[in-house]
Amino acid sequence: MKKVVGLCFLLILCNGLLGQINVSASKIYVLYVGLDNQINLETNDVKKHDFNIEIYQTSRFNSDEDLNTLLKYENASIIKNHSNRFNIRINKENGYLLLVIKKNVKGKPIEYGRRMYLVKNVPRPVLYLGRALNFDSTINLTELKKIRELIVELPNFTRTDLNYKVVSYKFLVVGMNTGGPKIVTVNSASLESIRSILDMLVVGDFIQFSDITIVGSAEEMMLRDNFSGIIR
Repeated sequence: MKKVVGLCFLLILCNGLLGQINVSASKIYVLYVGLDNQINLETNDVKKHDFNIEIYQTSRFNSDEDLNTLLKYENASIIKNHSNRFNIRINKENGYLLLVIKKNVKGKPIEYGRRMYLVKNVPRPVLYLGRALNFDSTINLTELKKIRELIVELPNFTRTDLNYKVVSYKFLVVGMNTGGPKIVTVNSASLESIRSILDMLVVGDFIQFSDITIVGSAEEMMLRDNFSGIIR
């Protein structure tokens, strides 16, 4: 009966995705390390009982495990913002976690439902220059000149509450018309301060964007990768 109640229990998750979605028994959801992961419980019982969430470590995708064989996960904080809203912050990547929802009935916690989650790190930000960059690391000059600023993307990341922007970068050029190698430090994401150099580029010139510093809602960091290529 406990399992039936758990499956009938409607759990709606909001992980910063587009709107709220119904949780199905076969779907794995994601908790991101270092970010606020909001979980909403949608059930009529919220009005009658006090709910809490416990988190357990598990090495496999199995929501039916005996809780007596599992350890509670300690590298997380759970903040109850409302009777049916919880904010979970995971501090360390752990593979799978089992969230157990319990309701207090006459002072006694009773298990109400379970859900498996996959714990993942936020993807590493990457510099995006659109169609200017070809698969062979040559750079299309026409496309490059269309770009107004450097943009950072988080590949395969659908949350909308985490955004990075470029605040500074270094630009190196070795070109036919630039009078030898030139290095320019730019304290913004804009390419306008190097526009005059871009206008001098010809096929065969070498350019590089490096020391790209970005800021976002998580932290400030410098991209490890340099973006470079030959003008074509």
